[in-house]
Amino acid sequence: MRVILKRPGEVATVGDLADYEAMREYIEGHFETVPLLAPDYCKYLIVCNDNFLYNGSEFNLFLGGVEFYGNIFICNVGKVKGEMDFVGLDCPDILSIARNLCWSESDKRSLMVHALAVNSL
Repeated sequence: MRVILKRPGEVATVGDLADYEAMREYIEGHFETVPLLAPDYCKYLIVCNDNFLYNGSEFNLFLGGVEFYGNIFICNVGKVKGEMDFVGLDCPDILSIARNLCWSESDKRSLMVHALAVNSL
């Protein structure tokens, strides 16, 4: 599943998380999800570690009125086999997030470059 990956102190990138185990490994724990509505009315999910305040995670970013610590990823939510589940991002999603939700210019540029690369595949 293609997602936006963001680690504390690093520029956001686009990457793939193959399954739930890869997701848990990336966020270093159990999931906590925070819905995120972009100004263009697209809905996304920020996924972070549910125990970030107690495990010493570094501050990552402030987005949508919430402080996030530790590694996060951003994905869509949708139906998979009839059940609600995490769903990957496509090029328009990545561009929407870059244009409407980015927390820094370097993240915005990085995501736009990744979106163009994804689109050319």
